[in-house]
Amino acid sequence: EDLFGITPTPIADDSLDPQVEEPLALEEPPAEDPLFVDPTAFEAVEAQPAEEPPAAAADEASDSFLAALDPTSAPIEEPVPPITEPIETEELFIQPLITEPAEPQVDRAALLRSQLESKGRTPDLLGEYADALLEVGEREQATEALREALGLFEASDQFADAGRIVSELLRLDLNDLRAHQKRVELALQARDLPTLLDAYLDLADCLDRTDAGDRARAVFARVLELDPDNSRAHAALELLGDESVVPPIPTPPVSAAADDYIDLGSLVLDEEVKSTRFKVAASEPQSEGEVNFSDMLNQFKAKVAENIGEEDTASHYDLGIAYKEMGLLDEAIAEFQIAARNLDYRLRAIEMLGVCFLEKQEYGIGLKVLYRAAQGQYRDEELIGIFYNMGLAFQALGEGQRALESFERVMGCDMNFADVAQRVAALRT
Repeated sequence: EDLFGITPTPIADDSLDPQVEEPLALEEPPAEDPLFVDPTAFEAVEAQPAEEPPAAAADEASDSFLAALDPTSAPIEEPVPPITEPIETEELFIQPLITEPAEPQVDRAALLRSQLESKGRTPDLLGEYADALLEVGEREQATEALREALGLFEASDQFADAGRIVSELLRLDLNDLRAHQKRVELALQARDLPTLLDAYLDLADCLDRTDAGDRARAVFARVLELDPDNSRAHAALELLGDESVVPPIPTPPVSAAADDYIDLGSLVLDEEVKSTRFKVAASEPQSEGEVNFSDMLNQFKAKVAENIGEEDTASHYDLGIAYKEMGLLDEAIAEFQIAARNLDYRLRAIEMLGVCFLEKQEYGIGLKVLYRAAQGQYRDEELIGIFYNMGLAFQALGEGQRALESFERVMGCDMNFADVAQRVAALRT
C-alpha cells in the first residue's frame, strides 16, 4: 500500500508485451520471370579476390557477347555449299578487244606517192606527202617535197599557203637561210610591214648564227631604215659590236662547206654566202618514239612562239637552258640570242651562246661571240666564264699561247675556278 492509502491496481494488458512481427510472406513470382532476384541469395560472406578467367575463356566470352549484339558476326558453323548452277560469263568477263588478226598497216607515204604519180603533183598533195615522210623519219625527202609545194603555191599566187610552207621549213631547220629569204620575199609581195620587219630580224639572227656577222649588220641596218625606233635591231647592233677590233681567229682544221644562198638583190646580198659553218648529215630517227618526239617538239615550239613575247627575256633564257640540256643546240642558240638583247641578261646569255657554239665544235663563231662580251664595260671578275670558254676554244684550235693567256686571266680572278689550274700547268710545261 502507498502512503496515501491507495493501493495500485496491477495492469494486466497484453498490449504492453513486446510484439515480434512475423516477416511478411512474399509472393512467389512466376518461375519464368527473368527479373526476379532471390533475396536470400545475398548472404554475408568474406570478401575474397576475384579470380581472373583464362585468356581463352575471356576471348570466348567476348566473342559470345559480340555475337549476341550483332548476329551477322557469328561464325558460320556449317560450310557454304558449293555453287552448282552455271554462271553467265558474259556478265562477269570482258570479251577480248581483238578477236581477229589485225589488218596490216598501210604505208601512207607509198600510197601518197602513187597518188602523186596518178593524180599529178599538186601542192596540197605534196604537203600531205611531206607529213607522211616526216612520220617515218624521212626528213630530207620531206624538205624536198615542201620546197616543191612552195614553188607551186608561189606560181599560183597563193602567198598565204606559201607562207605556211615556209613556216614548216623553218620548223624543220631553224638555220634554213633559203627559207628565211623566201619569208622576206613573201612579205614584200604582200606589202605587210610588220611581217617584213620580223622576217628581216629573223634572217639577221640566222646570218649571225652562221658566222655572217657583216651581213647580219646590213640586215639590221635595213630594219632601222624601215623602223628607226626598232629596239630589237638597236640591241642587236649593240651586241654585235665592232668585229674589226677582234684579233684574227684561226680557221678550224676542217674543210668549210658553203651554204647555198639566193640573191636578195638590193636588200642584202650580192654574192654567195660563205662561212666556216659546216653541216653534218643528221641521223634519222630509229624508232617511232623518236619520230613522235620530233612532232611534239615542233608543236611545242609553235606554242612557244604564240605565247612567249619578245620582251619576256627570262622565259627565253630559261628555254635556251632547257633546249641546251636536251641537246637542241640550234634552238638554244636562237633563244639565247633573244635573251642577250636585254642588258640584264646580256653577259650570261653571251656566255651560253659561246658554250653552245663550242659544243657544236664551231670554235670560230664561238670566239667571235665571246669577244663581244670582252669588249663590254665589265670587270674581269664578271668575265671569268667568258675568258675560260675562250681558252677552251683557243685550245681546241691549237692556239696554246692564246689559250694560256685566257686561262691566266681566269686564275687572276679565281684560281679555283673549274679546272683552270690544271690547264694552265699543262700549257706551261
